[in-house]
Amino acid sequence: MRIFFTMFVAAFLVSSAFCNGSAQAADKGKKDAGGKVSVMGKVSTVKTDVDKFTSIKLTGTDGVVYNISIDDKGKDLASKYEGISAVVNGSVTEKDKEKWLTVDSIGDKKKKKK
Repeated sequence: MRIFFTMFVAAFLVSSAFCNGSAQAADKGKKDAGGKVSVMGKVSTVKTDVDKFTSIKLTGTDGVVYNISIDDKGKDLASKYEGISAVVNGSVTEKDKEKWLTVDSIGDKKKKKK
């Protein structure tokens, strides 16, 4: 009986380690590949005194904060949707435990400023 129990525990530990390693590898591959997402959230910006964007962020409805890449599409998002909600489609990468969103397109749903 002890041999059966020992073999059962050993098999369980081996299968758990295998499943955990596979899940971590799949998750890492997804981040490295830059998964495509569609996020609805509020756009916030920080500008210099000459209206140059130094930071653009999108806070999703789920509370996740995305740093927006400051390229032409990111600047377009910031200038049109600053302080209001937008649907942003793009690629997400993770750097230094922060999410970065490169804008592919901007959805048509937006809330008017009050």
